Amino acid sequence: MIEKKIINLENERFWKQDILKMSECPQNNVRVYFCDPRYIELSTFDLQGLISEELKKEIKGYLKSVTTELDMSSKNNRRKYIYPIRHLIEYFSYKDILTIKNISGEVIKKYEDFLIKIGVEDGYRDKTNRASNNQKIIWRVFRFALISLSEKEQFTYDRWLIDKQNVYLGNDSGIVSFAGLSESIKNDLKNFFVRFEERYTQKNTFKARILYPIRLLIDYCIDYEINEINKINMDHYKIYLERNGREVYLSKSDRKKIGPNVNILNLLWVFQDEKINPFFYDRDFWDLTKLKIEESRINLISLKESISFRDITNEKNKKLLQIYIRHLLENTSLTLSTILKKHYMVKRIMVNFENGIELPREEIINFIKTEYGEKMQGSILNDLKDMLFYLYETGNINDPILYQTDLIKANRKHVNRTVDEYVVNQIFNILDKIPDDLRLIYLIIYCTGVRVSEALTIKSDALFINSKGCLLKTYSTKMKKWQFSAIPIELYVMIDSYIKENCYENNVEYVFKSKRNPDLPMKSGYFREKIHKQFEDHEIKSSTGERYRIDIHGYRHRLGTEMHEHRISPFIIQKALHHESIEMTIAYIDIIENEIKESYKDFYDKNGDKIVPDPESERIVLNYLDKAFNMQALPNGICTLPVKLGKCEHANACLTCNYFGTNEKYLDILRQQLIETDHILDESYKNDWVMQIATNEEVKKNLENLIAKLGG
Repeated sequence: MIEKKIINLENERFWKQDILKMSECPQNNVRVYFCDPRYIELSTFDLQGLISEELKKEIKGYLKSVTTELDMSSKNNRRKYIYPIRHLIEYFSYKDILTIKNISGEVIKKYEDFLIKIGVEDGYRDKTNRASNNQKIIWRVFRFALISLSEKEQFTYDRWLIDKQNVYLGNDSGIVSFAGLSESIKNDLKNFFVRFEERYTQKNTFKARILYPIRLLIDYCIDYEINEINKINMDHYKIYLERNGREVYLSKSDRKKIGPNVNILNLLWVFQDEKINPFFYDRDFWDLTKLKIEESRINLISLKESISFRDITNEKNKKLLQIYIRHLLENTSLTLSTILKKHYMVKRIMVNFENGIELPREEIINFIKTEYGEKMQGSILNDLKDMLFYLYETGNINDPILYQTDLIKANRKHVNRTVDEYVVNQIFNILDKIPDDLRLIYLIIYCTGVRVSEALTIKSDALFINSKGCLLKTYSTKMKKWQFSAIPIELYVMIDSYIKENCYENNVEYVFKSKRNPDLPMKSGYFREKIHKQFEDHEIKSSTGERYRIDIHGYRHRLGTEMHEHRISPFIIQKALHHESIEMTIAYIDIIENEIKESYKDFYDKNGDKIVPDPESERIVLNYLDKAFNMQALPNGICTLPVKLGKCEHANACLTCNYFGTNEKYLDILRQQLIETDHILDESYKNDWVMQIATNEEVKKNLENLIAKLGG
């Protein structure tokens, strides 16, 4: 006990000296390796030339730590961690440095020049451009000094050590420097950094998503003298990154998804937004994970965790869209993906009208027609109309602006999307060469025609077997219900085997797991990326010779078409594809359009009175057949008149027709129709259109009665 105390006192005295001779160190397991006359000078350190006691303490602390924690019997360790210290002490003796924790980047850079000047280095580096042990020592001491700081102390310095496991590394890995930034943005970035360091448990993920991107952002802010986070322009920053050879997108082939180097801006803006606006719905960024949204409304395979309103510069436009999206989130049962799509569509318009959205409708319609293709025009106008009507009803605007009559009707044509046999045969020839999970997902989609979201979210209790066959249970986010699909016994066996190998017994979990979070299903983007890579590697081509890109929905079309070719009733196909209506099923049978028309002609040929129809009547019949299934479903109710081969005598007069029926689920549409009818009546009275006045007065009266009786 006494001997131990004596050794401790000797150690204490030794480390208080300003001239440290490691050959005289009280620790025998250290001293013995520096007693050789060849190493005495190399391991003697004179700290008397340093002006700061703090700096002396840091260097002594480093030496004490290294000699205690590392094996000094290793010549390599002595060369790396001990001998180069004397050059660093000499360098610091020429500088007015108080602490190594706060040395500038300039001081670190000039250390290599100093080593060349005193003849220790010749400035040459090998092909790997590796620094020498003499060059690395400044980083080793620097890292050691930073690791000793508490979180509170760290905040006062401009360089932070994140990677605290590799204390003696000879480079800046895991270090972030805030030096050179203005105080306001420096403090914002430090607070942001602390928040996200706590959030990420995996250090490598934190480095990839936060540390490395924030270093680039700091350089950008210093170069362009940016003092506020909100003044950073994302487009300009992308150009800066590309000019400096840094990654902007997740992959070179996909320029839609930004990578971590750019996404750091979104994270920063969200952080700032939360700090400035304590009320959730006043923020420019909504973190959807903080809302209690029913699981049935969330598509886990393509989960988007935030909504941004930041690009809308007109404050009133921004507020109006926020009010509407909040309504969709809180007061409707729409799926999150549908709400996000509506947000995306309407935001495109709100961004462009910087002076506000309450404009003449002709100006809005003309802008949409000019800026967007035919496919987009109808969707954007419809979503904008729905929003404006809600805002008008709730008193947020004075005029609904757009009406049903303003909608652009797209000239829709049936598109054949069936995956052809040529492609399928190639894929089946290489299925045994691709990973098990990708193979099974592909086979599930091929055999059942389920959507990719349904295939990726099957759980370990999804399989059923009985005397009638094998079934696979999937959940449809779109239809909000569980559904069962028949599968071949071979596929049943393959899935069952995979579940037993990859899932815990007696535990219901996702079969195809996310690589990042095993509690979640595989993301659709990940599946598509990996399956495309497999098809590319195995040179899968389309019938035109082009590289094949998987069209998941094409397999639903293929299944529907094949069943139809085998003379299976459309109503059975409807059940197999889990459609709510036969109309949906018809859209998936890629050969049915012409066949119906041909059979209809044959019917007339066989059963008519041998009168050849004139071209006009044939055009009407064929045009009717194009729309036959949709004619029975009305936007504001249903037509109870059975489908007939002929033209409705009451076209566009449903609300004055005895066959019309509706219920309370159509109340919103009926209210909107009443507003539009008032608008039509105003125009009719202005232009003295007698027939239109008579018809629409009756329509208005019927609408008012319907709305009153339905509780509206």
